[in-house]
Amino acid sequence: MHALVKLLGGVRASVFAAVALVALAAAGIQSWRLSGAEAELVALDQRAKAEAAVAAENLRLKTAEIKALQAKFKEIEDEAQAERDRLLADLADGRRRLRERFQCPAAPAPAGAAGGGDGAGQGGLLAADGEFLVRFAAECDAVARRLTLAQDYIESIQR
Repeated sequence: MHALVKLLGGVRASVFAAVALVALAAAGIQSWRLSGAEAELVALDQRAKAEAAVAAENLRLKTAEIKALQAKFKEIEDEAQAERDRLLADLADGRRRLRERFQCPAAPAPAGAAGGGDGAGQGGLLAADGEFLVRFAAECDAVARRLTLAQDYIESIQR
């Protein structure tokens, strides 16, 4: 041991060499730990990128599904609007009658009263009554279609 101290150039140099060896060993250990942490970081980064890609694909699929639902709803809504317009035009032209008007049973008319003022002699509903019924039915159908779209939308999100 004495020869080693003498070889290194004294006690101070020997202590310095020992400290340098310990520092080098510590640096080697830290380097080894750091390389392991870097590998773990790379693996985590790759996994995060893969999960992000899957999430992006799922979002793309959901968006496409929602757009398809919206297009289907728009098509159905346009068809219903056209059918309502056709029915209203048929009612206005007299090509279609919804049903016979209600007629009250004949009652004796008071003296001097004019009779038949309610249009009971006509067949079918009055044009205004028919138009009201068609528009009201179309609004009810639109609400049902919107409800169906909302249900389809919720089901597509939950899948």
